[in-house]
Amino acid sequence: MTKEFDCRSAGVDCPFMIRDENEDEMASLVQQHARTTHQKSMSKEDILRNTREM
Repeated sequence: MTKEFDCRSAGVDCPFMIRDENEDEMASLVQQHARTTHQKSMSKEDILRNTREM
């Protein structure tokens, strides 16, 4: 099942969006984006709470 994460749904005004079938890969990419772009860290659990299934 494909999942989608976007910064706006997480409450950040940013156009970043990712869709992936692999939760671990998606979480890793979101964590990298959050660190480099927003100087924030996010746990995998926080990320999964803000994803939706496509």
